[in-house]
Amino acid sequence: MKNFKRIVAIILTAILAICVLPSEFAEAKASKVPAKPTIKVKATKDNTIKVTISKTKNADAYKIYYGRTDDPLGGYYETYLYKNGKKARSLTISNLEAGKYKVFVVPYTEGYYNDSGRYIYGIYGYVSKTKTVKVKNSTKADNKANNVTTPIDLSVLSGLQIGDTFKFGSYEQDNNLKNGKEAIEWIVLRNSNNELFAVSKYALDTKPYNETCGDVTWETCTLRKWLNKDFYNEAFNKSEQKLIKTVTVKNSDHPHYGTEGGNDTQDKIFLLSMDEVQNAQLFVSNYRDDDDACKMCTPTEYTVAKGIEYRYEYSAESRDGTSVGLGEKVCAWLLRSPGDHPYRVEWVHAGGDLDDDLPADGKTKDIMAIVDGRKDDESSNSYLGNSDDINEEIKDMKKRIKENLLDSGEKNVDSLIDDAVFRVIYDDLSAGVRPALVINLNP
Repeated sequence: MKNFKRIVAIILTAILAICVLPSEFAEAKASKVPAKPTIKVKATKDNTIKVTISKTKNADAYKIYYGRTDDPLGGYYETYLYKNGKKARSLTISNLEAGKYKVFVVPYTEGYYNDSGRYIYGIYGYVSKTKTVKVKNSTKADNKANNVTTPIDLSVLSGLQIGDTFKFGSYEQDNNLKNGKEAIEWIVLRNSNNELFAVSKYALDTKPYNETCGDVTWETCTLRKWLNKDFYNEAFNKSEQKLIKTVTVKNSDHPHYGTEGGNDTQDKIFLLSMDEVQNAQLFVSNYRDDDDACKMCTPTEYTVAKGIEYRYEYSAESRDGTSVGLGEKVCAWLLRSPGDHPYRVEWVHAGGDLDDDLPADGKTKDIMAIVDGRKDDESSNSYLGNSDDINEEIKDMKKRIKENLLDSGEKNVDSLIDDAVFRVIYDDLSAGVRPALVINLNP
């Protein structure tokens, strides 16, 4: 009899518990963890890889992570793929640089609002094995035979005023490699003492300030080397190169944060500084109080094809000599000045306002934690600057994950933390490159 009463009490307790449980808890418990997916990765053509996913039980969508095997931080980029029916899912990733890549996939269920209007969070599933694949170089058409050569008339250049434009040198811009390079347009910033100081009208390319994260100055960054070697030789013929002066480039410390600008440099091609942008007459509007519009920049189609982020400018107000008009694309662009930390630089947003927080390698960095085979957590400290910052973030995440596991009653917590995998996840903050130069008008 006692056993019978005990059984009845247990049954009634269970029924009561189910009845009073919040609906979102009941629904979450009913959700099934997505199974570990099987993936195939192959290079399908130049600069492209194809990821195919099978064994996709219980998943609504997937996060696909890919990164170079030689990346110093072992980082990954993230993209998405939504499930559609029962067939194997595939995604093509294009515009990759040549090299070896590693790929893994995280399945998940999507969140949703229940009938009570409460949000039910999705569930991450088991992480796939990591696959590697080799990506080859794209086969570019030979455009050297069709290079544009613009006649150089120094008497015409000598008469140019601030805001005037002229053509000098050539670089790929329309993204049609078969028709050769196009003439580069420049905007005059200053014309004095037989020197013409100018900046490119458009963002001619998109590259990080420095290829790796960490402390850097204009003197030591990889973009300076690229501008004065690769770009210089690609964009200008011998006659044009003779007219480009080697100038002393001032690299001042940040006026507010005191971040060191490094040594002054001797350059033929360079980026503008924060001071030059803030004080150049070209970038100061006479029409409106807000000068940001004068700093807007349009990317070339070649730069767009390389993946630069852009938006459309819909303001109909005057641009006072700048290149941006109604409905045109606008993008962020780089300056050479240091930012608020030694591993960040100044940049100009697409809207024309200056900021000091762009990571020198052009990447925000979050940390993904994989515990017991499943994605457990992801940091939101996107502006990590170097490996020391990343290691500190991982320490904080371990503490947070351990507390959550203990609160949930998990056993063998220390063992789970020791076996946890932490991966750096990138998101590009692409910015345009607007080269600047000084032309000698009296060679």
